[in-house]
Amino acid sequence: MARLPAVHPRLRLPLRHEPRARPDGEARRGRAARLRLGPRDARLAALLDGRRDPRPRQVVSPAVARQGRAGRRGLRSRRRPAFGGGGPAGVGPFHPGRARRRGVSGIFITGGTGYLGSYVLDELRRHPDAGRLFLLTRAKDAEEGTAKLWKALQLHLTAEQFYAFLDRVVFVPGDLSEPGLGISGEARARLAEECDSVLHIAASLNRKSAKACVNANLRGSLSVVQLTRELAEKRGGLRRFSFVSTTAVAGKREHQVVKEDEAIDWALSDYDPYARTKKFAEHMMRELLPDVPKTILRPPTVMGDSRFPQTSQFEMVRILNWMLDAPVVPCHPDTRLDFVPADFVGPSIAKLHLKDDVAHDCYQLSAGTGAPTVREVKRAFDEAGIRTPKLAPKLYGAFDSLSNGLANGPRGAVSLYASLIKVFLPYFTNDVVFDNTRVVTELGEAPPRFTDYCVDLYRWSKSVGYEYPYAPLPARPSKLPEAAE
Repeated sequence: MARLPAVHPRLRLPLRHEPRARPDGEARRGRAARLRLGPRDARLAALLDGRRDPRPRQVVSPAVARQGRAGRRGLRSRRRPAFGGGGPAGVGPFHPGRARRRGVSGIFITGGTGYLGSYVLDELRRHPDAGRLFLLTRAKDAEEGTAKLWKALQLHLTAEQFYAFLDRVVFVPGDLSEPGLGISGEARARLAEECDSVLHIAASLNRKSAKACVNANLRGSLSVVQLTRELAEKRGGLRRFSFVSTTAVAGKREHQVVKEDEAIDWALSDYDPYARTKKFAEHMMRELLPDVPKTILRPPTVMGDSRFPQTSQFEMVRILNWMLDAPVVPCHPDTRLDFVPADFVGPSIAKLHLKDDVAHDCYQLSAGTGAPTVREVKRAFDEAGIRTPKLAPKLYGAFDSLSNGLANGPRGAVSLYASLIKVFLPYFTNDVVFDNTRVVTELGEAPPRFTDYCVDLYRWSKSVGYEYPYAPLPARPSKLPEAAE
């Protein structure tokens, strides 16, 4: 076996966890027949690839299985180089010194350094039997990759815990927007040998830009689907493919409790490009991955952490605080707010992905019928001595028109808030919640109520000016704790 190039010195750490072994004679779960291309697959791939002539071609390119060759002409130059340097071109920054063998369990993850992804990683680190975590990253080198990961995880971990966890992390250079995710052929071959599942979290949440959402949530997701099919074909099947979607795929509704199997209704209009592209991405994955065990996970509005007031995601928090500070808001007191904390959603994603058997293929990670009403949230702030606005639901039309006009004005604080209100106001007014019976039954726990932690979130976010006080990564300590501590 060819010797792998040395990784960057900052990542030359001993591996602490052995891969999960399978008992002798145990069949691999999720074994699938050889994947074949159907006419519908080819047309969909051509459409999302942006080609004018939708001639059939393989969704899973056979070229990536042949080391040293690109999937199509001109693609080689876009593959990301190895982090460590000094090795053959295109070799990914994998840990040296371990035998590479098919059957080793590992997870290929997109979006691991995002806000929600950080909560998923924090839960996965508590499960050493989950194996190595292969993180797609746009970082230029290992040092930048480590810094990006620390920025995401410092909300959860001390420096000592971070360095201990880093032993299980493998950075995979690439980009969701590039053909084939920008992953080299040799890196793809390594993923096929060591990954038995795929967890797709990355997405564009730009609710105003259709182009950004199409490129990330459709074209990028298609590339993830192509890689998943390739891994399944090479391994004879995958344990699981999990896709983090959104409850917004349910479209424009009012005064409803929506169940998982009722959410997709193509006759309904969508709120924005984000919801529209996520809905089609779900459809694409069901159509193009028929033989791969799939789990679709739909969070609603994710805001804050029930354990502490700190957060590194402020978009929805800004809207909440602005509405609380306003003299009047167009909300009905009985409107339910399906808001959940990230410390429920992230761990739920990780736990459902790791389960060998799940009862359903789709879960809404929501507050469900236990969601608090506007009246209950208002009472929580009143009891904390914080002045709250007057509720005037009849002013919704005027409020909506004003926010639309201000959003199109000169760039500044006013247009920023108006743009956010324009996008997120329906989440405060439409009285739509998403049934969570499936996830509560599967995992045995319900999400904390928003009223239990919203006051602390309000106070802390305003005290830091909606900016998380990031700390630089300290030097690696000489003694590390247990990684799953």
